[in-house]
Amino acid sequence: MTGGPLFTRGGTASAHPTEAAPWTILVADDDPLVHDASRVALRRLRFKTRGVRLLAAYSGAEALAVLRATPEIAVVLLDVVMETRDAGLAVARAVREELGNRPVRILLRTGQPGDAPEQSVVIDFDINDYLSKAELTAEKLQTAVITALRGFDDLMALDRHRVGLRRIIESSDSLYQQRSMRALASAVLSQLATFIGAGADGVLCVHREHSAAHGELLVLAAAGGFEHDVEGLGDDARLDDVAIDPPLRALIIEALQSRTNQFSPSHAALYLGEVDDQEFAALVLAPGLSDEIDRTLLELFCSKIMGGLQNLVLWEKLVAANAALERRVQERTSQLEAANRHLERLSSTDFLTGLLNRRRLVALAGQALATARRYRRPLSVAMIDLDFFKSINDRFGHTFGDRVLRRVAATMRDSFRDADILGRWGGEEFIVVMPETGVEGAVQACERLRRMIEGERLTTADGVEVGWTVSVGVAVAAAPAPPDGGIEANDNGSLDQVLDGLIAAADTALYRAKDDGRNRVHLADRPS
Repeated sequence: MTGGPLFTRGGTASAHPTEAAPWTILVADDDPLVHDASRVALRRLRFKTRGVRLLAAYSGAEALAVLRATPEIAVVLLDVVMETRDAGLAVARAVREELGNRPVRILLRTGQPGDAPEQSVVIDFDINDYLSKAELTAEKLQTAVITALRGFDDLMALDRHRVGLRRIIESSDSLYQQRSMRALASAVLSQLATFIGAGADGVLCVHREHSAAHGELLVLAAAGGFEHDVEGLGDDARLDDVAIDPPLRALIIEALQSRTNQFSPSHAALYLGEVDDQEFAALVLAPGLSDEIDRTLLELFCSKIMGGLQNLVLWEKLVAANAALERRVQERTSQLEAANRHLERLSSTDFLTGLLNRRRLVALAGQALATARRYRRPLSVAMIDLDFFKSINDRFGHTFGDRVLRRVAATMRDSFRDADILGRWGGEEFIVVMPETGVEGAVQACERLRRMIEGERLTTADGVEVGWTVSVGVAVAAAPAPPDGGIEANDNGSLDQVLDGLIAAADTALYRAKDDGRNRVHLADRPS
């Protein structure tokens, strides 16, 4: 988008006057590189024709100040570890509890293993997602942000509905402040008694066309001498249960049938109107109400009562609609999250073995190498190849060969750590990237895998028991010396060269293992 700056530290940035206001996103992280990467990943993002405006904060305290000053923020990309190890969680707690900001969507990010928040924290502070920086691609970040913006937009729509509902119901007139039909009915009787200036005796009835008690009048409220008759009858109180003189019962029935007000020397039966197949009428004490002007004013007052009834029915409908909308939003959000997870798996997983595919493997290996060089830690790469796999395929068929590949992949998962990066390089070749692992640890891990695979067997459809072995080449990237012209973590070209060199060295060691008789682990000549 054009106009004001995309990324500002706190404050605001003006959008182009001809475009819809952009979504405001706060990036709270103490690493400037994360801010740069977020800006690059999100600069072209659009949702519902609106672009994004990024605000920056470099500490938890600064993030909270920006949130306090900028209530229109839709999404917060919040680092867990900033000035303290739980600075991000403290910000999330303050947003929900101190600021009372429920709509803003919070996406936690961290680059430190083991910093995932507890489930109770996620639930209590309505944290929408937890993203690992080591696995966060631009596409995944965009997907997460769009999902969060959609949730924010739905919540704001619900809030607008609630505000509109309150403006409809909470008028200055007490009749418009009732939020249940029985409360409104009681208020109607009280207001009628006050308006007429007579006693409080009265009943308010409803005739529901499609109710189980079709043809009967149900009592919504009673006052004065009639109140005792309907106590304890609940929602099914009938007019026949009230000790009312037959002429007065006939008067209220006549008002409903004629849809007009009916008067006797002592009482008035007022037809209030119809809402959603419900007809309302009230019987009130009204002695001497004979003046035509009084009756006209009473009819006007009844129309006002009908407005309250209509608003209450509308309020009940909106409450039901809001509840249904909230359910649909939750269902849709769950469906979108599941679809996004499925798409992420499809785009990053080898369909046969379930390991990472080559593209995703290279991306995560590059991130792991960058982390290793930034913190000056060792990292190892192992290239694994099945021995004589072509012979297995030729003799027993490709379907059996696929079973062997899946078994090898399963054994790799059992053998290596959760922190290790496992992928299928192609054909019968696999690669393992082992962060925080030097020469001794890498060789031991690969020897353990080799021994496990050496002992495995599968039986063919013809009952032949088949075993197999693997050859492994290992290359180690030693922890780099302090930077004297060395490779820095943000030197992407140099990192790519180092990674390519590691893989090539592991591949060379693999072929040495093959030449030396297979079923063995060989270490590259020197650390890369």
